[in-house]
Order: sequence, then structure tokens, then C-alpha cells
Amino acid sequence: MRVPHISAGNTVGFVDKIVGLVREMGGELLDREPLKEAGRLQQEKGSARLDALQAEVKAETPNAKVKTLGKAQAKAAEAN
Repeated sequence: MRVPHISAGNTVGFVDKIVGLVREMGGELLDREPLKEAGRLQQEKGSARLDALQAEVKAETPNAKVKTLGKAQAKAAEAN
């Protein structure tokens, strides 16, 4: 199984969640509903990005298994 590479693009979901939380808290402290809503939406966007990344990793796992089994099959064929 391949371990996913953590790139800057993969961390954007985490950053969105953190920044969104800070914005929501700021809106709560300042009693500004638009700021709170923007923070909530940014957190949702971050969650969606993380869900997409998780789905991508799950989709790659079977492909990696197929490649590994193909290599094992080729080695077994060479041994005969």
C-alpha cells in the first residue's frame, strides 16, 4: 500500500478548517453574523477537501494492489 504524499495542496483542507474556525470565533466575539457564517462555510469547504482527499486515497489502494499482484505474477512466471 502506498502512503499518500502530503503536499501543500493536501494541507489546504486543514488550513481552511483552522482559518474558518478562527473566523467563526471572531464573528462570535464581535457579534457579527456574516463573519460567523463565512467561518462555518470555510470549515465546511475544508471538510469537503479532506473528504475528497480521503476518497482519492481509498481509490488508489486497489490500484496499488493490482500492480503488486501483477508484479508477483510476472515473477512467478519467470521462475517457471
